[in-house]
Amino acid sequence: MRDIIREKTGAFLAVLFACLLAAGCSGGGGGDDCIDEDGDTYGTNCAPGPDCDDSNADVNPGATEICNDIDDDCDDLTDEDGVCENCVDDDEDGYYAIDEDCPAGDDCDDSNADVNPGATEVCNDIDDDCDDLTDEDKVCVTCTDNDEDGYGPGCAPGPDCDDSNADVNPDATEVCNDIDDDCDDQTDEDGVCGDCVDNDQDGHDAISDDCPDGDDCDDNNPDVNPDQVENPRNNINDDCDDETDEAVESPHLGDVVFNEVLIDGLCDQDANGDGDIDSVDDEFVELVNSSEDDIAIAGWTLWDANLPTPRHIFGAGASIPAGQAMVVFGGGSPPDDISGAQFLTAQNNDAGIAFGLSLNNDGDAMTLYDEQMREVAVFAYGTEGVIMAVQDESITRNPDTSGDFTSHTDASGDEEIIFSPGLKIDGLNF
Repeated sequence: MRDIIREKTGAFLAVLFACLLAAGCSGGGGGDDCIDEDGDTYGTNCAPGPDCDDSNADVNPGATEICNDIDDDCDDLTDEDGVCENCVDDDEDGYYAIDEDCPAGDDCDDSNADVNPGATEVCNDIDDDCDDLTDEDKVCVTCTDNDEDGYGPGCAPGPDCDDSNADVNPDATEVCNDIDDDCDDQTDEDGVCGDCVDNDQDGHDAISDDCPDGDDCDDNNPDVNPDQVENPRNNINDDCDDETDEAVESPHLGDVVFNEVLIDGLCDQDANGDGDIDSVDDEFVELVNSSEDDIAIAGWTLWDANLPTPRHIFGAGASIPAGQAMVVFGGGSPPDDISGAQFLTAQNNDAGIAFGLSLNNDGDAMTLYDEQMREVAVFAYGTEGVIMAVQDESITRNPDTSGDFTSHTDASGDEEIIFSPGLKIDGLNF
């Protein structure tokens, strides 16, 4: 009897297990093939039914329709039954203003279409994406404002069309200068140039009563305008600043110095070593690079104070290594270069004037200019300066490169050494 009961019970359990497998008792009550991606119990082959958006758990046939421009309850209708009656979207950005009568409102500034939950946070001191955070995620660390006018890539006020010029940005006022000052892709618009003319086409308009921003003091010469570097040797106001031939400092001012000068070669020794003692040929200037970097001097010039053209123009490739010297003689044949020093002869770059370096015995000034005629160094002596004029020996810095000028014998303490072109006071190499 027990065996019969055991047999019938086993058969019943087998049938029940099979039925349970067929019905599918897992997930949301559906079959084994139920797919519910968003976990709201609705989906493909699921018992509660299909889901019209299985990526959003708030959207399914059991959801309540709210005002959000979405078919929340999967009935093929959107925002029905007057759910949006009390919602407004003043800035028409697709998001409703936050209001107690509008449960779906999520726009924290409904007067600004750039502010809503779908916006991207930018560096502007505003909660752009309505998440109660302002300028989060380090959006401001990329602000680059090279000209310090408040504008630049990643900066709150906005980008800058020329971040190297503080007078050019979206907040600037357009003026007549052939530049898009206000970054609106237009140049000199709105009649800012009045009746302006640019005869020499150098980008600067002639100064006149009819041209309020004209700044070209010579509109017939393209080399004269406010962008030019003043040439102190041409008796022209090159940069239109109401000054003529004023000195302009070179970035290398103080890097290259006059270290030793012989103003009269007619001594009892031959300065350039060519076997001929000559008042013009043996005079020299010794230049020393006192900086820690090599300096290219191609196009640099040496000028005498009283002559209209340079005494010497340094040629292509000319360079003075850091801590080394370059000597320019008035004429003759220069000696071979030595360790730490180079030797040249002045070109006397003019017609009919062959006075070497033209260093006057009683007083003169020699100036070294860079390639843009900016002042690098000046040596003035005698009647033109505070340094004494000495004819029978050189004038040298003591100590070399940094000290005050004095006669060579006073500096060295040896009366037989009256000059040392290309060498230090003690006769050693630079």
